[in-house]
Amino acid sequence: MAADTACITNLTLKLVVDDGAAVYLNGVPVVYENLAPGANYDTPATNMTVGLQSTWRSYSINPRLLLNGTNTLAAEIHQSSVTSSNISFDLQLVARDTPCVTSLSLTNNKQPRLALYGPSNVSAAVQASPSLFVWSNLANVVLTNGRGTFVDSSVTNFSRRFYRVAP
Repeated sequence: MAADTACITNLTLKLVVDDGAAVYLNGVPVVYENLAPGANYDTPATNMTVGLQSTWRSYSINPRLLLNGTNTLAAEIHQSSVTSSNISFDLQLVARDTPCVTSLSLTNNKQPRLALYGPSNVSAAVQASPSLFVWSNLANVVLTNGRGTFVDSSVTNFSRRFYRVAP
């Protein structure tokens, strides 16, 4: 379950397989291990060196393939031949999220309110800039249960102001 995919900056798929695998995220093929891209479900894998059969391999996956809410990670495992006597498989999908702004609104007093999201109990530095070149720290917000709010009460006029959040 992905709560807010906009904050996920890195997505890594880790795989151990003997002999081959095709892995899909939300129906999109993301890894072909010991298989040609686009291989059919009944295509034999290439023969794997015995020393690699228990080795974890990592693949960088585009985090934009994740959906907010429920995602489907599917895998096919392939043998190198119909007479192969062994098979193994293990899979992990590791997401790294960083604090980010999920929405910006105005309070009744016309002050910017930023809704923040990120890892739980992380302190997120809220920064502002009038030009995107020079940034100043406004506050540190602890993301309780992965969420936080910041209201910029220092705004005194309605000139342009950019915001960003840093871990």
